[in-house]
Order: sequence, then C-alpha cells, then structure tokens
Amino acid sequence: QRRVHGELKVLTFCCFLLRLRCSYVVFKFKMSCPFRKGNGVGLDIRDAGMAPRFPSASPVLDENATYVRAIFTFQFRDEATIEASMYERIRASFTIENAPYNFYFTTKQRDEKLELDTQSVLAYWDSKEKFRAWSAADGAKEWCTGRPWLNGSIGFYSQISIIPRSSIEGMFSGPEHLQDPLDGFSRIATDQYLEQEHDRLGAARDRIPDLKGKPIEAECESVLAINPPAKTYGVALKVTPPANVCTIITAQNWTECDPEEKTIYVDKLQPVLQAGVEHLATHPVDTGCISATLNTWANFHSLAAIEKSACVANFASMTHLEVWTWTHPKHGAIYKTFMSELVGIGKFGLRLWHEINVHAAGNLECSFVNCHPETSFLAFYPSEEIEV
Repeated sequence: QRRVHGELKVLTFCCFLLRLRCSYVVFKFKMSCPFRKGNGVGLDIRDAGMAPRFPSASPVLDENATYVRAIFTFQFRDEATIEASMYERIRASFTIENAPYNFYFTTKQRDEKLELDTQSVLAYWDSKEKFRAWSAADGAKEWCTGRPWLNGSIGFYSQISIIPRSSIEGMFSGPEHLQDPLDGFSRIATDQYLEQEHDRLGAARDRIPDLKGKPIEAECESVLAINPPAKTYGVALKVTPPANVCTIITAQNWTECDPEEKTIYVDKLQPVLQAGVEHLATHPVDTGCISATLNTWANFHSLAAIEKSACVANFASMTHLEVWTWTHPKHGAIYKTFMSELVGIGKFGLRLWHEINVHAAGNLECSFVNCHPETSFLAFYPSEEIEV
C-alpha cells in the first residue's frame, strides 16, 4: 500500500508539472500577443482610427451561399513524375459536369523543408452538392481520392474547406483598383465596391461576419506541437483539424505591370515574399503556421509558368495570422517593400488579391496518401487510417 501510495504521489506530481508546462506555453503566447491591453480585460484588436493608405475592393456575393475550396497537392520523391496520360485525365476532369467554377494549376516546385517537389491544384465550387457530385464522378474520383498514389514515389493530399459566406472575406487591388474578372472564391461575384475597412489592425477580422465583434481569447489556446504519425508511406490517413483553423490565400499577378514595375516586383518584392513564406514553413511552433507555400500558377494546357503566384498558408487561428501580419519582422519587410517600392512611386499595375476564412468544427477535411510524415496538418493533429 505504501508503494502504491508513493507511485500515486509521483504520478500526481508529474501531471501537475505537465499542466504547469502547458499553462506556461499558453501564457507565453498570450503575453507576447500584441493585442493584449494592459488593463487585464484580455485581447482587443479594434483600432478604427487608421484610414486606408491605398484603395482596395471587396466582392458582392450571395450572403447565403456556401462554397467549397479544394486544394489537391502531389508530392514527388526521387524525381518521380506523373505519366502524361494521367495528367490528361486530371485536366479532363475539370471540364465534366459539376466541375469547379474556378481553378488554378501550379508549376512543380521544390519544398526544401521536406526535400521533395510538389505541385497543386486549387478549385472552387458554389455548393457542397456540386463538389460531392464531381468528386464521385468517374472522371474525378479516379485520381482525387488518392488511390493511384497509395504506393510508389508519389504522395497525394487534399484539403477540402466547407466555407459559408459568413466565414470568409476577400479583397482586391490593381489597375484602377477594381479587377475584372475577380479571382479565388469571388470569381462569381455579382459586383464589387471600394472597401473602407482595411489597412488597419483588426480590419480583416471585421470583414468576416462570423468573427466581427466576437471575443478571441480562446484562439490563443491553439498551440502547435509537432507529433507526426509513425507510419505515413503506403497508407491513407485522415486528419480532422479542430475549429478556428484559419486559411489565407494571398495572390500576385504581374502580367499587367509595365517593365519598370515588373522589374521592381521580381527583383525586390518577390524575394522578400519568398523569404517570409519560407520562415513560416520552417517555424510552425513559433508562428502557429501549420503550412505555407508560395505557388507559381501554370497554364492549364501546357503547365508552363505564367506571371501569377499565390501564397497558401494555414494558421492555427486567426489570431496567429494577425500576430504574424502585424508584429513579425519578415512580414514587416514584405509590407515595407511594397509600400516604398510600388505604392510610394504610384505604381498600381501589380494586381493583388487575398481571401481569408476561418473554419468551424467539421468544415475542414484533410486526407494524406503515401505522404511525408511532416506534411501540413499531418504533422500536428491526430490521424486515422482510411480506405481509398
């Protein structure tokens, strides 16, 4: 009895130390969060005193709509490639019934962190029913389930976001400050208007109806810890992330830039942007960033690179994204370079757009087939094996 009692005391003390450590990690994040006020009330990011320093537009969309955004990514190990006939079938699936209303193919690029090459497809539907019908059709399910990639040197993962209109915002800039057509989920917008709620702390949150005016203290509880599964190659795994995961797609289009502006973007702004994305990708615990990539868009038919790109990043919460945006030196360098090199000289040929959404519980579905163990959500959240 004495031995059992002693073991229980040791176990109780260990549990106490673990709770203390967890509490310290959360406390450290909260205190480092720049939105905490000294009055002890908690996090408060409202600051309506800042006026926009450059014009941007927001889309007019059906307030009752629900969108689906699918991000399909291939991983290539040992210089593997997809056969040309499979590429053709993949492309053909984007022309069948219930195909997405907007989509982008990317070029193949190097992931230095995972030491492999990746290539992605981003696609949008204006209803869950259309997406489910498309993904179940013969032309699509052949490849989007991941079945062909279960074995071999090619991995495949999908990130399916169910996005009510109330949980997403999008904004655009460019020549004359209004773009036509719009990109991303906003491609089917019926109109657009000059947005006044931007370029200030908390503006993006205020543009998302589900977040505006809501307390955000709980978001600071989302602390990442790297814990990949033991076996990921040769199996299919499903991850169901928790609520509050925030996804941002921020895109660049320099096709309409004059020669001077194009040179400034490619030589000065693009390297700083790449450095910021690489920092996010390699410092997940410090930044709360689950994954980040900078993707170059490709021509749909030839897959050759075009003068468009986008950063796709997933954060543990909107607060983590805001901390990165407003306090990190790497993002500060991006903003400073943009303001001084382009806005400062009156150049607006560079078209920029972004979309940000926050996922409710159950609205983010992720599957990983034959993937590297530290791939995106797989590295941080529990997984279960599935059939494909």
